[in-house]
Amino acid sequence: MVLRASGLFLIFMMTSAGSDGIDFTMNDDILLKALKDMSNQTKADTLNLPANASSIRENITDTFSCENRTYGYYADVDNECQVFHVCVPTQTPSGRNITYRYSFICPNETIFNQVINFPN
Repeated sequence: MVLRASGLFLIFMMTSAGSDGIDFTMNDDILLKALKDMSNQTKADTLNLPANASSIRENITDTFSCENRTYGYYADVDNECQVFHVCVPTQTPSGRNITYRYSFICPNETIFNQVINFPN
């Protein structure tokens, strides 16, 4: 299983505690707003790149996968190495393997050099 570190974990449940336990109810307004916001995301948004990422590189793609990769820094060739990713495999206490992907964009007029693991 591969997870992108997006910081976006949506919880659409409202809880209330009473004498007979906890009641979970769906909040439709919050769900609809979140879905609308997600549909307006750009590829830079899904990679959690800075707001100005599209001014550095137009048409950012989100095709890179950390699946079956070891820990490391990887140039994203689909984005002409202007985007790079850090893959961090880990294992949950239950023994399930999960790999986190952290994405970054290089400064303007630089590309990621995989030999030195730094944009130049």
